Amino acid sequence: MRTSLSAHTARSLSLLVAALALSACAKEVSYSQFAEQSLVTAPTVPATDEGETEKSPLFGFHCGIYDLREYYADQGCKVAVSEDLPLTSALPEKFAEHLASCGMVLPDNFDTLAHSQYFGLNEVNWEAGDYDRTFPGVDGKTFPQREWYGVRCGGTMQPKESGTYFFAVTSDDGSRLFVNGRKVIQMNKLQSPTTGFGVATLKKGQSPKISVEYFQGPRNQTALQVWISNGPVAANGSKPVFPTDYRLVNKEMLELHPLAVVK
Repeated sequence: MRTSLSAHTARSLSLLVAALALSACAKEVSYSQFAEQSLVTAPTVPATDEGETEKSPLFGFHCGIYDLREYYADQGCKVAVSEDLPLTSALPEKFAEHLASCGMVLPDNFDTLAHSQYFGLNEVNWEAGDYDRTFPGVDGKTFPQREWYGVRCGGTMQPKESGTYFFAVTSDDGSRLFVNGRKVIQMNKLQSPTTGFGVATLKKGQSPKISVEYFQGPRNQTALQVWISNGPVAANGSKPVFPTDYRLVNKEMLELHPLAVVK
């Protein structure tokens, strides 16, 4: 009887350990794990008319979107007020002043926040405008928010030649751009569509990491575009003319990785 009980106990412990291992594997992946592709594989799309299955397209950017309502509420921002306004309504002056003074800026560290959804983009190219929807590439059924959210996107570039590269970001609201972890552009505030510039020296044969962080405050106007140029400095001696000698940073400039939409 004692031997049988011991065997039963051993089996129970074995099942418990297996269950705990499965539970650990089932946890949602972190952004860094997602970005490094250690736990993500390309999903399969429905079969074609010929009965063949196809792999999903390869994306240049891996992105995460974050619900920032609780974060901003902790900063003292009354984030719920604008949800009751008509879509075409401008923010009341006092409310706009409140948001500007309550600490509505980009979170210092997105790693401390719980992501709502991961997704892939071929390019970060959301032109300025009034939109009654969430960020491009996001599943609006599971994340329908039009305001009070943050987005972080990253990719790995493949410079075709060594030299100075000029970056530009257009955003509404705030944004910042990093090249190999170094901040080269920062516009960390509520703003109408604004373009910021920065430079970085890149070398052919290396794979610098490009990442952009963005927050959308009150609806409805939004914008986020990332540009690059390796052309000469404009005749005025300061910055390249925008956007004629810039190109959108897209998947052709980036190392491609198979991404799955992880929720």
